[in-house]
Amino acid sequence: MSAPRLQRLREKMEEHDLAGFFVDCPVEDIFRLSGANRRYISGFTGSKGTALVTTAGAFIAVDFRYVEQAQSECPGFKVFRTVGALEAWFPDLIGNAGLAGKRIGFEAADLSVAVLNGLRRAIDTLPESDRPKLLQAPPLVTNLRAIKEPGEIETLQRAVDLGDAAFEYAAGRLEPGMTEKQVAWEIERYARENGAESLSFPTIVAAGPNGAMPHAQPT
Repeated sequence: MSAPRLQRLREKMEEHDLAGFFVDCPVEDIFRLSGANRRYISGFTGSKGTALVTTAGAFIAVDFRYVEQAQSECPGFKVFRTVGALEAWFPDLIGNAGLAGKRIGFEAADLSVAVLNGLRRAIDTLPESDRPKLLQAPPLVTNLRAIKEPGEIETLQRAVDLGDAAFEYAAGRLEPGMTEKQVAWEIERYARENGAESLSFPTIVAAGPNGAMPHAQPT
């Protein structure tokens, strides 16, 4: 899965004269809601990790918790084990990736200010001639994700069909006196029992005055 995506990203990197592309997640993605770009390009589903793609290679940087997971999920990526803060290991990753003195792009939405500052501090520890140039790039990975592959389209259709079926199932089980939480559970239970890995967000079931609230919490 990752090889064609890496090739497409490298083509975009070449268009923008980038030797590397840094793909991170702005928060620790415990619930797999914020690391879509990292997961798309590498396959990694852990809560914390960083992908670095070069014109000739690819690295997934993770701490000791995720080494085996990264080895399993990220074919085509070299697993780089991190120890300590970003400033401690990023200079070594730059050297291993052959990016000393090169241009490294990133998407602004993928980086927190704290991570960006950490990258800059790490780079400042290198000899001046070895310091790569960090550049805010266009949303290269985000734009690639917008063009769905056949397998993704099939998965989306299955998700739509399952969502429709779960709604119909729950609607058929409505009874006077049921709480919003009970109805929400019927939807979630049906989805999980019929193939859903998880839900995109907590199920919204709202009745009466709550019906006017776009993100009401079931009661």
